[in-house]
Amino acid sequence: MAKYSRGELEEKLLYPYPLRQTDVGVAFGARGFSAEIAEATAGLYHRGAYGKVVVTGGAKVLDPYIIAGLAITGRFSKIRKDFFGSATEAGYITHLLCKEFDVPSEDIIRVDCKSKNTGQNIARIAGALSGFQSATFVSWFASTERTLATARKDETLGSLTIVPAHVYPFGIQSDQIFKSRLLTALYGGTLQHEARKLDPAASGNYINTSGEEFCAEVDRGAEVTRIKALPPLPR
Repeated sequence: MAKYSRGELEEKLLYPYPLRQTDVGVAFGARGFSAEIAEATAGLYHRGAYGKVVVTGGAKVLDPYIIAGLAITGRFSKIRKDFFGSATEAGYITHLLCKEFDVPSEDIIRVDCKSKNTGQNIARIAGALSGFQSATFVSWFASTERTLATARKDETLGSLTIVPAHVYPFGIQSDQIFKSRLLTALYGGTLQHEARKLDPAASGNYINTSGEEFCAEVDRGAEVTRIKALPPLPR
């Protein structure tokens, strides 16, 4: 089984795409990280990154693994009481956007509460994105590249310029993941797993899977060129 170095993981999964103004923002649910997704989505909305929002995610927010991770790392203040509810990711994110983060409900144009995986996320929101030229994908840092690769598999989104926006939850920064043994233990395995999914040479990858390809191989240089052609964020 392939094992990737820190540098390879950072290059494959944590590339810092430039942020730009886009037509719409897409908030991808992330189980117990969904409150962080909502906050990041709202932050970019209020910075003028986009004026409309699509929300997707049908898994339940309750995630004992996330709660345990917060407790282990001493981030007790980040454990929200609503983590223990039965809301779907999209329902929960939409509630937070409107009730806590001052995003007007009329600017949330699509809420998908049924998708259970990234392929379903993209399939269910593709129609809502068809009228736009550009979108910011706000997602959990470990799955950002796979989300982009899944969108690139959908031919109806080929003309959509996508700006991936990593969300690092609970105050964690990208450079801290590999400097802390605890954070490496918590997230390292997940990053290795995600990297294998996007490695065409790895067993069980999502790109060359005998007719069941979930992702396309992304040309990062071309993606960045398209992103840089978009207007910069307002100052």
